[in-house]
Amino acid sequence: MVAPLDDGRAGATRPGPGPSGLRVQLTGVPGAWVEGRWIDFRADRRFLLLARLALADDWVGRERLADLFWQETSTDKALVNLRQLLKRVAALEWVGALERQEDRLRWTVATDVKEMERAAARGDVEAALLCVRGPLLDGMDGDVSPQVATWLACERERLAERCRNLRLDLATRLARSGQHSPAAALLEAMMRADAYDEEATFAYMQVVVASGRPLKALRAYQRFSRRLNEDLGLEPCRCTRLLAEEIRREGAAARPGPPPVGRAAFPA
Repeated sequence: MVAPLDDGRAGATRPGPGPSGLRVQLTGVPGAWVEGRWIDFRADRRFLLLARLALADDWVGRERLADLFWQETSTDKALVNLRQLLKRVAALEWVGALERQEDRLRWTVATDVKEMERAAARGDVEAALLCVRGPLLDGMDGDVSPQVATWLACERERLAERCRNLRLDLATRLARSGQHSPAAALLEAMMRADAYDEEATFAYMQVVVASGRPLKALRAYQRFSRRLNEDLGLEPCRCTRLLAEEIRREGAAARPGPPPVGRAAFPA
């Protein structure tokens, strides 16, 4: 089973032996395998530009790229700067075909993020999660512009949310197949990573009740409810409160179904 969720940058790792051709690693320690040789991505604009294009996996407008790196500069000057940056990128001979049109650029390469999405699309959630080796572009913050910092934060949040939903999906699959202990371990790791993750708490309560441990479910609810109240002055949503009441009322006889999949399935 996929390793439990870690809580951040300590989980970032470099990939194993590289494949033939060019493959970009965007999660964990960022870099590229080029014919079996590893090349680190450093926190400078050349590698940030390549990472931006690899992550987009589509055409990106030149003005948008120029604005990302030189927002405080006039558009004309920023576009000149972008052309100079592209010359520096071209000096990296391993980059290969960086497609250029008058107003846009594209770099179509194999990446771990694309591998994750392909695995998820074919229903292999565990393989999808194993593609992610740590935070997105770990260590590439460096001395970046506010625009780059904002872009990095948004993309990291988007990937983290995607992985979170995949983990909920995996927990659901495990629970439905009767593998309650691995499902509970996965959900516990999610709860440790985000103490306010109510979906993970709700799903965990369902799983441990289904495995015949209603008291453990109630203890998890009490910890979550207390933390939510003390830290944020809030209470759990109605569906979570009703689940806790049902468990108290029915005890070991309660057998809620498997956890929901993702935010759309979470009761309002």
